[in-house]
Amino acid sequence: MTFRRSDIIQTVCDFPNLFRNGQKSAVQLAKSLRLRARRAEITQPALAAFLKDHPEQIELWLGWSDDKRTSPAWGLRRTDTGYLLFRYPDGPRTSYENGPEACAAFIEKEIDGLLSSL
Repeated sequence: MTFRRSDIIQTVCDFPNLFRNGQKSAVQLAKSLRLRARRAEITQPALAAFLKDHPEQIELWLGWSDDKRTSPAWGLRRTDTGYLLFRYPDGPRTSYENGPEACAAFIEKEIDGLLSSL
């Protein structure tokens, strides 16, 4: 499977849908998408630019965060003033006003976590 840079960013942003609609674990899916080989292309600025044009994808990742049942784990929540990226249970917390930037940071943390399991 060969991806252009824009394709890999779109695929990564759609990862929660690909996972829910497939028959693979998140780690197996990351492996089949060759995310390790493409990691250098999966940057926060590229993710944030895509998410700015596709804000519905942020909702997918908020759902992904809410569905997690592991600890420690990264999470993303909407707040009264924007978004909170946090490490559960007692790790770092970063507030963002901008949804695409917050979600891009969360996606990057999630991808790195999946790749550490490969």
